[in-house]
Amino acid sequence: MLSVCLAEIEKHKGVGVITAPINVTAQFGEPLLVPGRVAIKFWEKTKNLSQSPIQGLSFHVQQHGSNISHMMGLISR
Repeated sequence: MLSVCLAEIEKHKGVGVITAPINVTAQFGEPLLVPGRVAIKFWEKTKNLSQSPIQGLSFHVQQHGSNISHMMGLISR
């Protein structure tokens, strides 16, 4: 599921987001029932609320149509 999530982020944000060297931190939650549908959300994360440089890209994978969380994490350099 992590590779599917990274591929989807790459499709929308470009290959530069996941080009090495990067750190990917992922926390896995509830298991995903297969076959199943998920919603993948991602957003840029900054160090604080001001216009500071981007710290990384956060992502969250949850079961489509529910609040069941399967995975969340951060991609950073």
